Parts: sequence; structure tokens; C-alpha cells
Amino acid sequence: MRAFRSRVIEWCALHGDHWLPWRLRSDGWSILVAGVLLRNTTVKQVLRVYGELIEKYPSPAAMTSASVEEARELIRPLGMQYTRTPLLVELAKTITTRYSGAVPCSLEELLSLPSVGEYTASEVLLAACTQPVPLIDRNFVRVVHRVLEVKPSKSNPYRDPEYYTLARSQDV
Repeated sequence: MRAFRSRVIEWCALHGDHWLPWRLRSDGWSILVAGVLLRNTTVKQVLRVYGELIEKYPSPAAMTSASVEEARELIRPLGMQYTRTPLLVELAKTITTRYSGAVPCSLEELLSLPSVGEYTASEVLLAACTQPVPLIDRNFVRVVHRVLEVKPSKSNPYRDPEYYTLARSQDV
């Protein structure tokens, strides 16, 4: 199992998508923005707007003072701009009012934010808060299912406690 873990880590170091702009940053806001933008769209599409959006709105405070129409125009190439823009503004307002503009470093607090799910919260904890938490995604579920024969739950494999136990295990 240790050899398997080492090979997976080695593979990720060589082939992982560390070059993505939100993975090159260590601030929680940039990661949260990517999480909202990546819903129901591809990385390739998000790359077209992410840089300009983060440059224009580098913090929750900048987003709260944004012109909704201007933000909507930046997001328009992704589609769903009438859904994504209010989500980003609401997220920014919540962080600004509840946490004085600082993205929290608690799983419970992150999950209480509008439009933040397990994966995005874990990504913030890993990159911005340097907390060693499991990051359970489709690829993790697929590899664990195929190699370790752990079948995903039918309801939501990303919340399956068995996957989190495996991801935290020092034996895997």
C-alpha cells in the first residue's frame, strides 16, 4: 500500500495540473472564485476569464464593490452569468461581513459559505490554509474503486466516509 501511495504521488507530481492559475495561488479567495466558475463548465473555458476576473476583483471586498453588470460581462463567455455573478457577489459579501474579508480556514465555516462544497473547501484548506486534508474528486474515487475495489456509494461518493478514511490513512 505504501508503494501504491508513492506511485500515485509521483504520478501527480509529474502529470498533475499544478499549472492552473488557481493552483499557483495561495489565497483562499482565488480558489473560491475558481470553484464557482468551474461548476458545469470546463477548465479550458474558465481559463479564458479567470485571470481577468481575479485581476479586476482580487479580494472579496473588491467583488462586493463591483458593478454586477461589469462582472457579468466578464463571466459571459462561460455562460450562466446570471447565476454565477450573484453567487460570487453573495460569497464576497458573506466573507466580507462575517469574516472581515478573510477567507476562513475551518471546514465548517467554509461549508457554511454560499456555493462552497466539500471539494472547494478542501482545496482552500490545502492551498491557502496549509491543512493536510483529503481532496476527494472523481479521479480519486475512480482509482480507489479500480485498484482497491472500494465501491462508491450510490448517493454521493464524494461524501462517503470510507473514502475519507482511506485518504487519511497512513497505510494507503
